[in-house]
Amino acid sequence: MKLQGRRACITGGAQGIGLAIAQGLAARGCHLVLADIDASALEAAAGSLAGSGVDVEIITLDVTDAEAVKAMPERVGEIDLLVNNAGTVHGGRFLDVDPDIHARVIKVNLEALVRVTHALLPGLITRPEAMIVNLASAAGFVGLPFAGSYAGTKWGVIGFGETIRLELKEIGESQVRVMHVCPGYVDTALFRGVSVLRSTRLLNPAGLARKVVRGIERNRIWIRTPFLVSITPTLRALMPTVMVDQVLRIFGASRSMQGWRGRLDD
Repeated sequence: MKLQGRRACITGGAQGIGLAIAQGLAARGCHLVLADIDASALEAAAGSLAGSGVDVEIITLDVTDAEAVKAMPERVGEIDLLVNNAGTVHGGRFLDVDPDIHARVIKVNLEALVRVTHALLPGLITRPEAMIVNLASAAGFVGLPFAGSYAGTKWGVIGFGETIRLELKEIGESQVRVMHVCPGYVDTALFRGVSVLRSTRLLNPAGLARKVVRGIERNRIWIRTPFLVSITPTLRALMPTVMVDQVLRIFGASRSMQGWRGRLDD
């Protein structure tokens, strides 16, 4: 997929991974529509991209607002690429986290992603070549203690994305491809306080964005990084669950969210 002259909509595009992907796409000559709930961050993001030589439009949007999402096609216009990046996380022992917070994580990470895709997919189908990029997580392959609702949504994102990918083939619309991005912990404010797994490191947003952009250009289905994440589905398929549990504990995954602070300090 050649990105020069294409047009992409990125939810949660004002900061973090979303902004890094926007910068990577702009470097390839892709025009941008950034959607985010934070109006001031959107203005700053647009300013940082002002010299990139591409058109940058910004839309203040709460992806959990169903009516606002329904209006996205008119606000966004014609696009070739949808990046479902908007997301949140909340850590803590499952019973210690208020159910309303769990519900909010599910609403942002999964329900909103489904709604945004439903709103913009008809337009993508009209394009000769298009792609949906869903930001999932390594937590979409294994359980993540102390982040139950977050991990649950990422399993859901992968299941939804795979279903849409196959359905598009079945209905003869395979020109719209679907890519799943499944990173380990990324160095953003959302994951402040987490413990990095043994033999891995916090991923740099810009480095992850480079992998995402290359994946779009090469029509990849999966971006799994770092290496430990890339082999996780194979390990789960070949090893008994009790052994997988032990491996996760040895590498520190089972307790990696215990120190999570996220944006609580803010």
